Amino acid sequence: MASVSVTLVTYNSESFLEPCLESVWAQREVTPEIIVVDNASRDGTFKLLQRHAQRLRLIRNQENRGFAAAQNQAIQQTQGDWVLCLNPDVVLAPTFLKTLLEAASSYPCVGMLCGKLLRLPPDGSRPALSLLDSTGVYFTPTLRHLDRGSNEADYGQY
Repeated sequence: MASVSVTLVTYNSESFLEPCLESVWAQREVTPEIIVVDNASRDGTFKLLQRHAQRLRLIRNQENRGFAAAQNQAIQQTQGDWVLCLNPDVVLAPTFLKTLLEAASSYPCVGMLCGKLLRLPPDGSRPALSLLDSTGVYFTPTLRHLDRGSNEADYGQY
C-alpha cells in the first residue's frame, strides 16, 4: 500500500488538536507520517504539540505566515506517496486513510482525492443524522467552485 503524509497547520488550535491527532494515530492498517506547522500560536497549542514530539515532526514559525504558506512549508517536508492536508478541527474515521489509499490504487490516473466531511456539533457528538459539510468541490458553468453536498442530510448518497 502507498504511504501517506498528514500535514496540519495550527494557530491557537489547542482545543481541537487532541481529538484530531488521536484520530490520525488510530488509523487502521496505515501509519502516516505527521508534520505540523504551528503558526506562532499564543495559546497552549505548541506545548501540547511538544508533548507529542516523538510521534510527529513539529515546525514552529516565529510569526503567523498564513495558512497557505504554512501548508506549503509542511508539504515540502513530506516523504509520503500521498499528502493529506488536514485541518486541526477534523476527526478522521478509523479507516479514512486506508479507504483513500485503496481508491488511489484502484484509479492510478487520479491525482487528488477527497473524503466525506460531516458537519458535527461543537461538542463532537455524532447525531443520528449528520449534515454534510462537503464531499468534494465542483465547478459551475461560470467556474464558481462549490462544496458538493454542503448542508444536505447524510443518507449515504455520496
